[in-house]
Amino acid sequence: MIKFMQYFVKNTVTGKKVKVSYHKSEDLDGSQYIAIYDDGYGQDLFDLFDGYFNESMSGKNDSDSMTDYFCKTDIKIKPGHELYQAACLREGENRFKFFMKLYKQNPSDEMKKRLLELQDEMKALGVKVKSLPALTLEQKLASMPMPTGINCLFGGVV
Repeated sequence: MIKFMQYFVKNTVTGKKVKVSYHKSEDLDGSQYIAIYDDGYGQDLFDLFDGYFNESMSGKNDSDSMTDYFCKTDIKIKPGHELYQAACLREGENRFKFFMKLYKQNPSDEMKKRLLELQDEMKALGVKVKSLPALTLEQKLASMPMPTGINCLFGGVV
């Protein structure tokens, strides 16, 4: 059985795990898939998914001595594969956490819009997600336009 964790994929039967990153992508024909990239090099990711490959799952290993810097091993999981739902949930959770972190650092209307869209997407998949955090006083003040001139501080005219 394959278990998708935040930074790893683990085969619970063999106990082997591989450090990975998840990305939601589209083929040229518009079909979506979840790409899982091995953060290392070699056959580890393929060995982990041994027995799961079919027409809804493909893999590529471009890690030889000349291309290690440019290409990595990746696996594409398409809708219809038994692991697609779990991989999609993990990718969405990771993406939500990433955007939430960015939003906390620099709250903006654009970031809030992206987070709300992602939140709706995750709810449609059946995932319970956190609500957007309330802004702190410092963040509210930072987003307000600052008055100019010394007289503004004392109620005078600029």
